[in-house]
Amino acid sequence: MQHNYNFDVLLVHPRLLQQGSDLTTDARWAADESPEACAALSTRTRETVERLKKALPDLQPLPVGAEEVPDLLGRVQDPEVSIRRLHRFARLVGTWECGSVLIGAYDNSVEVSLAVDAARLSSNNLIESLARLLTGLESATHFNFLDQEGRRTLEPASAAALLLERNNKGLLALQRAMRRSRRLQALAAPSAILMTIVVAILAFLIIRGAVEHGSLVLRTDPAREAVFVTTTLTPPALGFSLLLRYTLEGHILDTGERGRLAVSRDVYIRAAPGARHTVLRTSDSTTPWVLRATFNSDEAVMRVGNGGVAWFALVALLPVALWGVLVLYPWVRVRGEGRALMKEQMTRNLLSIAKLTLLLGVVALIKRLA
Repeated sequence: MQHNYNFDVLLVHPRLLQQGSDLTTDARWAADESPEACAALSTRTRETVERLKKALPDLQPLPVGAEEVPDLLGRVQDPEVSIRRLHRFARLVGTWECGSVLIGAYDNSVEVSLAVDAARLSSNNLIESLARLLTGLESATHFNFLDQEGRRTLEPASAAALLLERNNKGLLALQRAMRRSRRLQALAAPSAILMTIVVAILAFLIIRGAVEHGSLVLRTDPAREAVFVTTTLTPPALGFSLLLRYTLEGHILDTGERGRLAVSRDVYIRAAPGARHTVLRTSDSTTPWVLRATFNSDEAVMRVGNGGVAWFALVALLPVALWGVLVLYPWVRVRGEGRALMKEQMTRNLLSIAKLTLLLGVVALIKRLA
């Protein structure tokens, strides 16, 4: 991920301050727009562009879009004036030692937008690099740097020091952001490994739970039928699940053995004291009886509780799918400049999951203690 900090520099023709111009938008353009004056200004702009390209060899012209014309050329009523100004205007884009640069050359001023790239930022050489750049710009344009707050011109070294002083907080924030970005990128691989382990454990626990519930069918003896007589309808219990659990209290008709019978919502609604249900004996001490209608020994797919087929095992695919989307796919497919951003996002995803897990843990603890 690219971290940049931008600030602007203004170079003006010396006569602007001598004439006491208020440096409004129109002050960028010469007042005399006679054909001879326009030709001279166009020649001067071309010569300035050539000198700028020598100072910064990779500068390239940047075309002007139609929507930018009013802001760049001024809101003039005469179309011919705009056309003449367009021929005198030049915009260049390129790089300098510590980032990118955008230059707009007008009649009376040169506007420079500098971007400092954090990847090439060093507090030791930034002021030197900036001073060298400003010296080259002043030499190429023959204009002077303007301190707009103090209304005075500055030497390149003084302008560089003043710019860094005024943008010190922003540059420090840029350095902190870059350090944080590097830490996040360095933690990307451990985060991916940790998320893989967590997903594997979570999927295993879900599948094991599904198998344990589904194996109740295997522990059911179809030959040992009995009749369960309902005495009380236990209020539905929510517990930590999103689904209500329905149970009936009663006893076995022949033996008088008392206990509870887990049923579905439909059976619970139709049940009443004295209602009889055919049940099967199981070898599971926690669930000694199950409804005969719930489990069909001829079915090829095991059921899970009273909810039907073993759909609960499919829940294990959800964390695996999330792992594929958040970890596997980005790690395999993302290349080039986007890889750094991908690594940062992977670490952020792990932190978000950790926060969410902690929040759910706190909620579960509160609910358990309540």
